[in-house]
Amino acid sequence: QKILGLESFYESQTQTIEILENILQAAPPGIYLTSFLWHEDSSRVALSGFSPTREALFELKGNLEGEKEFIDIAFPLSNWQKPADIDFTATFKIVR
Repeated sequence: QKILGLESFYESQTQTIEILENILQAAPPGIYLTSFLWHEDSSRVALSGFSPTREALFELKGNLEGEKEFIDIAFPLSNWQKPADIDFTATFKIVR
């Protein structure tokens, strides 16, 4: 039982790393994440981070929307109020 528990734990870690890598690849230069939360049971991801410009944030949103494994991508209106130095949040669902 303990071995099965460890196997499940390590499989989960691999999935988390793959998801995070896909998100980071979608991020244009200058954007960085400050928080990553994956609710595995609901397949929901919540992100927060920093974008130097609104344009970079639009690019991130478009890149995430272009990923076939991410759906229901939501960036709240508050993300778009400032033209620069934006602390942003986003949520989406993972399809596997």
